Amino acid sequence: MAENMAQGLGRMREERMDVIILDANFDPLEQGVAFITREVRLLRPSERRRLFFVLVTSGVRTMDLHAAFLHNVNLVVNPSDVEQLPEALGVSIRHYNELYRPFNRALDIAPI
Repeated sequence: MAENMAQGLGRMREERMDVIILDANFDPLEQGVAFITREVRLLRPSERRRLFFVLVTSGVRTMDLHAAFLHNVNLVVNPSDVEQLPEALGVSIRHYNELYRPFNRALDIAPI
């Protein structure tokens, strides 16, 4: 868990992450959400496909695919449903891997 935006960006650049969970209120003084989201958007397509990006934000329904699309993430979770995050993450990653199964098989890479 990153304490601030600089630490979050540093970890993203140094470590290969399969899943990033970003709270919409992450480091507001340093615009943490904007910088982390920008870093994800700048990934090459081959790198972005290997990352499952989750946004925890109010005003959305957990696992709402349309809201996830609008936020440019793979999964949205409402903070009131955060206790359901493990189940939502499990189901969503399973669907994600199912979608990319032929692609991953062709490239001979493991699913997330």
